Amino acid sequence: MLTFQKKNEKLAEIAKQKKRLEDLQKLNLRIEAKKEKMKVYDDFLKKVLEHNADEFPEVNDIVSRYKTLKHSNDKLKSSQLKDEKDIEILAENNSFYKKEQTTKMVKQGGTIASK
Repeated sequence: MLTFQKKNEKLAEIAKQKKRLEDLQKLNLRIEAKKEKMKVYDDFLKKVLEHNADEFPEVNDIVSRYKTLKHSNDKLKSSQLKDEKDIEILAENNSFYKKEQTTKMVKQGGTIASK
């Protein structure tokens, strides 16, 4: 009886380890696929290093420069949107002011004409 139980335990452990192996193999395939996709970027960064060695001594310098430029670009876009909204508000205010002044002038003209 003891050997039958041990045999079942071993078979369960083997099945568990096979499942784990299968999961790890799937994970390995996903990692390899991602690594292959990232190779394009790695090759690009290496070419940039070759052509701009004086400006970028290491890959980290390129990445840092990219982050700085991206951050600056995001700030500029945000500022531009704010400025566009401000211009739109000013244009609306200007239009309202012009209508108001035109109305005043027409009223004044009518008052003068009636005298």
